[in-house]
Amino acid sequence: VATGPGGAVDAVRDGHRAAKIVQHYLDTGEFLKQPVVKPPSLGEIPWETVERIKQRERVEPELVPAQERVQNFSEFERGFTETEALAEASRCLACTTGAFVDEDKCAGCLTCVRICPFGVATVDKTAIMPQEQCQACGLCAAECPAVAIALKRFGTNRMKADIEAILAEKGPKDPAQPLLVSYSCLFEPSSRKLVRGPAEEAEVEGVTTVMVPCVARLSVLDLLAPFELGADGLVIISCGEDECLYPTAEHRLKTHLEKAKSILDEIGVGGDRIDYCKPENAASINWSVFWEQSKEKLCAIES
Repeated sequence: VATGPGGAVDAVRDGHRAAKIVQHYLDTGEFLKQPVVKPPSLGEIPWETVERIKQRERVEPELVPAQERVQNFSEFERGFTETEALAEASRCLACTTGAFVDEDKCAGCLTCVRICPFGVATVDKTAIMPQEQCQACGLCAAECPAVAIALKRFGTNRMKADIEAILAEKGPKDPAQPLLVSYSCLFEPSSRKLVRGPAEEAEVEGVTTVMVPCVARLSVLDLLAPFELGADGLVIISCGEDECLYPTAEHRLKTHLEKAKSILDEIGVGGDRIDYCKPENAASINWSVFWEQSKEKLCAIES
């Protein structure tokens, strides 16, 4: 009514603004003036960046065949299934949610320039990440030796705090049960059940699933965090190189895995407590065997 036809997101924004005005009037009897703030326009993504972005076709909703829909007035566009909706949502380029630099920490070492698979990062005294080009893969943040790069929607080296929060919700741990952590790629699941926690059919006692928007963002410290919290094993479930949105992400993840394993070997914990698999192999993980192997190693270390 106020603005004419528009997008659903704009309607939600206006609903929030109206609610604040109503609440303010009920509390004070005065009208609250809220200026309309329009998000800045980013313009076109440079072609050299577009060429490196993995193209995903638009998901088209299924239509009722014409010969059927002419016979009634039922809706003929059925909308997305849950799997289709998640697939369509994964096409988002996450504009303006990518990397930003703490100039006080940045040493201009060029690591981000070497790492960036989209050729976005540049250095002029300190690193520069143009928001209209950054695809928020997070590979530079995971590699930065000075921890000077962070993502707006993901905290590198913060998995320890996230796992602690999940474990706190679960309550006290049963000493007789294993503590296994699974880092799973958020772009892979076809159901919200897996996004919110382990799917019912895959739920295993003792396995704490942590969803990560691209497991390649995990730094070596993130991979070691579960063991700091007393985990007996860690499994990384990646979406796989063919499906990953980010070039070189699989290679970077494996590099971090090898480094984390070598550290665990050096301190006597055992690098083989970290396992890695792709979604098609995840169902074949025998958690009880994995736990028993970890338990044997743990007993050997303690003795």
